Amino acid sequence: MISKQDIAKADLLSAFAKRYANVPAKYLSFELESELSTYADAPKKISRLSKDEMADQFIMLANAIWAANSDRSVTISADGELGEWNIPFWSKIAEAGINLDYHMYEPRSFVAPAADRHVSVSQMVWPNFVDENGTKWTMEKLYTTYIKPYQDLATQYDVGFKIGESGMFIGSWSGYEKPPWAQKYIVAWAKDFSKCMQKHEISYCTGKLLDAGSILFTIPPTRDNASTYIRNASYTKKTYHLSGYTMTYYVNQPFIKALTTSK
Repeated sequence: MISKQDIAKADLLSAFAKRYANVPAKYLSFELESELSTYADAPKKISRLSKDEMADQFIMLANAIWAANSDRSVTISADGELGEWNIPFWSKIAEAGINLDYHMYEPRSFVAPAADRHVSVSQMVWPNFVDENGTKWTMEKLYTTYIKPYQDLATQYDVGFKIGESGMFIGSWSGYEKPPWAQKYIVAWAKDFSKCMQKHEISYCTGKLLDAGSILFTIPPTRDNASTYIRNASYTKKTYHLSGYTMTYYVNQPFIKALTTSK
């Protein structure tokens, strides 16, 4: 059953899609949902719909967009592991022509420590990070466990796939007396991540996140700003000239180089 709220969403998306129908697809795309959770019974708790009914709602929204421009890219992003409990949902989404997007924040105890998932500062190394459960992680293991299932599903249904978000959350947890984030292993992770994505021909994006490691700052991070400060990192002042305006940032050059390292 389609709710009045979903009809209103479809009308809004349709109006927006019609207004910008002439904008080339490479400049405008639509994301129907950011980090949709489809674990076990999550959709029922959230919307009181089955996974199948929820997929139908998203497909209805996608069709409202494609009615204005059939070439428009439409995506839904996920932040959870793909498994038997949610493959039928994502298969139906992909079969309808909706692109898949995975947000890569694994292993959580490495990129985003929290009270229930962390190790000691001395154990924060990359690669071969060992999490609180004793599992050793490399980037290839991460790719095989979390990314490849979505990529394979996208390939099966001939839709697009990308890593829409990735990064290191610097000061999101106060459990450490001093944030353990050192430039050495952040750069090692970034270099490994970049090589893995290029090896498997996956588009990816990373950058400034709330309370997270970033590439650009308007002022250099200082020690008293635990949410942005990376120990032993150096920042180079760069001015960029674009059409009509300029902008100046302090740039973490080693981090940029690591994130764009060729395979």
